[in-house]
Amino acid sequence: MAVRNHSTEHSGLVMISAPFNGTNWLTWSRSVRIALEGKDRLGFIDGSCGKPTEGSIELKQWKITDSLVRTWILSTMTKDIVNAFLYAASARSLWTKLEARYGESDGPLVYKIKREISSITQGNFSVTAYYTNLK
Repeated sequence: MAVRNHSTEHSGLVMISAPFNGTNWLTWSRSVRIALEGKDRLGFIDGSCGKPTEGSIELKQWKITDSLVRTWILSTMTKDIVNAFLYAASARSLWTKLEARYGESDGPLVYKIKREISSITQGNFSVTAYYTNLK
């Protein structure tokens, strides 16, 4: 991925409907990934756009873009969470720390939801009522 910086890229352009508050990891992280993919910046959090070697021509531009991605991510969090992650050295580091802390916490919730869905039966419900119950 070529690292480039466009004059239209600023923190106000990331569209996330609800800030990350520590309990909405699944929806927030998906929204961030979609926004970054739309800006061709997903590689900065998934590791596919690694840091160039020291002394390389690309390093300065990479640092600028990485800082921009960190700013985008941090600007979509509540202040208490921002304070805990403000000193991450890179966007990738920030993302992996967030995943480690909050990504696993949704595991029990996902299991509970899957279990509830698997136990729903149509029974005497109409197809519409059954479908609504699944949602």
